[in-house]
Amino acid sequence: MVTGCNHYRITQPLIALLTDFGNDEAPYLIESAIHYINPRAAVRTITNNVPVFNILCGAWRLFRIVSSPTELKGNIYVCVVDPGVGSERECIIVKTKTGKYLVGPNNGVLSLAFVNEGVDTVIEIRNDKLTLLKNSKSNTFHGKDIFGPVAGYISNGVEIHDFGVELPIGKLKIIQLSSSRNENSLEGVLVDIDSFGSLRTNIPNDFVSEIKNRKVYLSIESTKLLYDGKAKISETFSGNSNTDILLVPSSTGYLDIVVNTKNAASILGIKPDDIKLNGLRPHTKITLNFEKF
Repeated sequence: MVTGCNHYRITQPLIALLTDFGNDEAPYLIESAIHYINPRAAVRTITNNVPVFNILCGAWRLFRIVSSPTELKGNIYVCVVDPGVGSERECIIVKTKTGKYLVGPNNGVLSLAFVNEGVDTVIEIRNDKLTLLKNSKSNTFHGKDIFGPVAGYISNGVEIHDFGVELPIGKLKIIQLSSSRNENSLEGVLVDIDSFGSLRTNIPNDFVSEIKNRKVYLSIESTKLLYDGKAKISETFSGNSNTDILLVPSSTGYLDIVVNTKNAASILGIKPDDIKLNGLRPHTKITLNFEKF
């Protein structure tokens, strides 16, 4: 009996879409553009509900998907969180060292994924013949006119150098994430809010393996102090009061800030706009201070 698919792959590589377009017609038009180029393309949606214009949240969600061990070599990821659409920012293809393709704007939204996977080749898209720009009525929908069609052509076997010229790796916009620990504290940043209102951080799960059985004081700070109070480290949501602020090791390998059966973001008064970038650095910092019982 076959128990997995790691011995073969489908003829068509998967094209996965991640956008901030919400529930209007825009995502369908990207899929339509892909199928116009390659009617046999296998297209799936990751999400269209990235908080609008939120490059950091989009980058984190893309990283989570691309880094999953179930994602296959040859997959193509189209990411359109692009508040600078139509500006001088480059449209790029990144082939990773793991053999995956990232297609989108050079604004940082692809960066957490390609830093984790390793960069093999970067192409700046300049060959308009391999886009649908000739049909465009504006310069504000590169998802439909450039990124979707490019993904369609890649899935048809077009070599990435045919799309343009190599872009030096030094010109890539890369989000600068950092986390640290010392004897009495951990530091990191907020990177996303999920649909349950859990706050996602970049603090690795293993950072808290050394501070079990300690009281934890959590500070969340941007331009102002958003929260400063007690928190509890827990392996699970259940078994805790729905008034406790919990730090739970997540399935992605990083700590989430949660409240059992409640919306932690609402309780703490944190909105998606609090989780953003200043330049290429996250805006909202997390500090955990602890002491022995």
